[in-house]
Amino acid sequence: MVAGGLAMDPTHPAIKERIRETAERFKRLGYEYIKIDFLTHGCAEADYYYDPEVQTGMQAYNKGMAYLLEQMEGMYITMAISPLFPSQYAHSRRIACDAWAGIGDTEYTLNSLTYGWWLNQVYTYNDPDHLLLEPVSDGENRARITSGVITGIFMNGDDLSYISGIQVAKDKARKFLTNEDINAIAKMGKSFRPVNGNMDGADFLFMYDTGKEVYLAAFNYSGYDLTYDLPLSRLGLRESSTYKAKELWSGKEVKFKKNVRVCIPKKDVLVFRITR
Repeated sequence: MVAGGLAMDPTHPAIKERIRETAERFKRLGYEYIKIDFLTHGCAEADYYYDPEVQTGMQAYNKGMAYLLEQMEGMYITMAISPLFPSQYAHSRRIACDAWAGIGDTEYTLNSLTYGWWLNQVYTYNDPDHLLLEPVSDGENRARITSGVITGIFMNGDDLSYISGIQVAKDKARKFLTNEDINAIAKMGKSFRPVNGNMDGADFLFMYDTGKEVYLAAFNYSGYDLTYDLPLSRLGLRESSTYKAKELWSGKEVKFKKNVRVCIPKKDVLVFRITR
């Protein structure tokens, strides 16, 4: 028993039949996206495996995942609680564990992005967990949504259905999920890089350079307002030049020369698109 679950032999015919039957059921129901979880169970070491050619837990994992991928053909696959490598069995991997709407959850997710942003070179996308619009402050909602769009996948997890959906979630969805500039970042599906990266925990500055624009996301995880001056050279820009920029959540137009001055309210975020 590991983490409340039994580890099963991925090479055993009964397990393979269960995978096949489950895949067929999902396809019949029309699902195109699947999350597979607790995959570390599949690489647990054992005294022996049904397949006599398999000698190690990772060999068993490779056998099982290759079979699962074959059965799930045509579906988008994201993995959680799984080995970093091998990576060829899924489109994305959860960059951390469960995250909710509070600023602490945003910081937790971005701690993993700070040190694992490069995993989008291994998987097609990094997965920041589904984004929830719980009854927290507007700033915390903005910060959590931004943490998703700069990680790689933008997926809302609230119940927005007509019958059972909570009205506060629907109102927040209309307010925070309809910003065209923010959604344009999500459509890129890219992971931003930390500007500092040498923090004790999560960085609070993340950037992405498209060649035409430089995006900068500046977070404030604390319970007080934060003012910070960032030299333009840290973003690969000339400090002697003046750059036009737009803060994407407010729509405010600004100009930067020498420094980017960010004045971030407590538990909130600013996102700048700087034109080269």
